[in-house]
Amino acid sequence: MLTRWIAHTAVRALPFTLFLGVLLGSVRAWDEVRAGLWLLVFDELQRGLVLAAGLTLLFFLASLLFRGMARSLGLDDVPATALGTAAALAPIFSVAGYEINRRLLPGITEPLSIVGNLVMLVAMVYFWSFLGRWFAAFRANPPGAMPSPLRYWPLVAIAAVPVFLGVLRAGAPTVPVLFVLIDTLRADRLGCYGNPLSPSPSLDRLAREGILYQDVVTPATSTKSSIASLFTGKDVHAHGVYVGNREDREGYVTQRIREEEETMAEAFRDAGYVTVAWVQNGHVSKLSRYDQGFTSFTENAGSVNTIHDRFRRWFPRGHRYPFFAYLHIIDVHGPYKPPAPWNKLYGADAFSLYDKVPIDDWRDYVRGTRLGEYEFGPEEMRKIRSLYDGQIKLVDSVLGTLFEELRAADLYDSMCIVVTSDHGDGFQEHGFMGHSHHPYTELTHVPLIVKLPGGARAGTIETGQFRLRDLGSQVAVWAGIPPPSTAAPAAESDLIVSENHISTDAGEFPVAVSVRNDSLKMIRLPDGRQTLYHIGNDPAETIDRTAGFPEAVARFSAVVDRIGNERARNIDQAVLPKSTVDELKALGYVGD
Repeated sequence: MLTRWIAHTAVRALPFTLFLGVLLGSVRAWDEVRAGLWLLVFDELQRGLVLAAGLTLLFFLASLLFRGMARSLGLDDVPATALGTAAALAPIFSVAGYEINRRLLPGITEPLSIVGNLVMLVAMVYFWSFLGRWFAAFRANPPGAMPSPLRYWPLVAIAAVPVFLGVLRAGAPTVPVLFVLIDTLRADRLGCYGNPLSPSPSLDRLAREGILYQDVVTPATSTKSSIASLFTGKDVHAHGVYVGNREDREGYVTQRIREEEETMAEAFRDAGYVTVAWVQNGHVSKLSRYDQGFTSFTENAGSVNTIHDRFRRWFPRGHRYPFFAYLHIIDVHGPYKPPAPWNKLYGADAFSLYDKVPIDDWRDYVRGTRLGEYEFGPEEMRKIRSLYDGQIKLVDSVLGTLFEELRAADLYDSMCIVVTSDHGDGFQEHGFMGHSHHPYTELTHVPLIVKLPGGARAGTIETGQFRLRDLGSQVAVWAGIPPPSTAAPAAESDLIVSENHISTDAGEFPVAVSVRNDSLKMIRLPDGRQTLYHIGNDPAETIDRTAGFPEAVARFSAVVDRIGNERARNIDQAVLPKSTVDELKALGYVGD
């Protein structure tokens, strides 16, 4: 009788295991199902089947134990079997219920979860009884008789999973993408852009193994607007995300990406990529919809070392599928305070800067330079550049380790790796420190290094102008997928626009605009003042040449007027939580 009961239970457990495995896998892959990432869905289904197989083994052992205990109490075979089965189903129900409650339902004491778990229990008992009836029909139709399709469906289901998974793998994209954005990184402080100190040996090597873009222009001099343009492929006046922080009657508010925009991450997700992000900047947040298209989007991800560790922990799973990983690193951002040993690499006495300028008051001193109330002296500027380069060296060393790990995983050669920035930082070239509202070259010129799969175009130097807002579409082309559908087409004009809002106490946001081609650049401030520079002969933008180029002034002015009329009015915004406000205040973003 015991042998018959074991055989009976084993036959019933096979489809039950499949059912439970698919249920657990589907719950774990709920986000991936909604995102259409079928490779990851089937990965979770496989994990669910393995978990279900373990639970089935536990069920066998528990049911034998409880059935034996029931028989020892004098119960007949049928009630003993029923009691043993019910007791053995308890841990299975507990695990399944935990997964469902953790991912889909609120806490177990909530009414919705109570009802949901009762429904699941009833369904599980009904399914088990259905399998019992199916087993009875199976015994009535022994091998050798007319075959029943139901007899073979578990085997067909088991075989279909790896076959279907193999088909999906065969049609999957083959170019993993690593996109690294180093917040507030000036191009001219990298060795590959001419800094003789070269605090960036890893990035310099990446440039030798890839493409170095020498003249990349950001669409904005603030993170909020620049990343919105990078993600949507549009200029700031088209997507309308200007204000990162503004205090009004509701509190501090933030503008955000409109839902109808298709982002760079959405394009990769729709092409079958696993899209992940680790971000350390309060502007680039879920609240502002920068997570659109990411399967996983981690805010407040930490320092460059922490982001690297998080990516490394994720990587063993992620590298099995084509992925688009976005790492937003903020360690180069002011105030400049690199940890040891990076704090003394380029100036042993650099930290003495903060004896005169307390680091807790750094924001006030930076603001003072913008208002003409304070000026850092030559020796102070030497120390500032030293600390800034030390922070670059820190980030570069971590990225170097990351690149070596990719080489060790035999993935580096097949990848597309992109390194860029959202904007630069001012070192008093035009009378201000840090981020200004005025789009001078020290803010609008950003680095761009791209390593293509197979070392294609290694050592290439691109000298022509490149719009940072076009980078998302270009990365999609390199990966062989369609670019974002709502991104602006590549501009036929030779003119590039950069914009930035200027906050006012009235809650308005007038905009400073620069328009440039490969030789001339005009800057217009909200009060109507404008200057023209010949950046071919005067790259530092020190001599106003407005009088010498009236035709260019007229052409550039017409562009500024046009984008002012086209500036997006359908602005979406939300109230910032206090924690985000505090973070942005620490970076000097709130109150500017």
